[in-house]
Amino acid sequence: MIRGGRRRTANQAHARPPAAGDEDARRANALAQAATMVSAMVLARATEGSPISDELLAAAREHLLQAE
Repeated sequence: MIRGGRRRTANQAHARPPAAGDEDARRANALAQAATMVSAMVLARATEGSPISDELLAAAREHLLQAE
């Protein structure tokens, strides 16, 4: 699981580099995106059946798309 997470983070870091092109900034950005996605899924599953579940996923999706 850790190896897969590292691989996904590395892929995300190179898929959407910040304007400055700094490797540390790319990695931090990828980690923040991964944390947002995982947190949104955990919270949505914890509130399954409630309207807030869909709102959490929509808010995370919108936030991540604005970051592009």
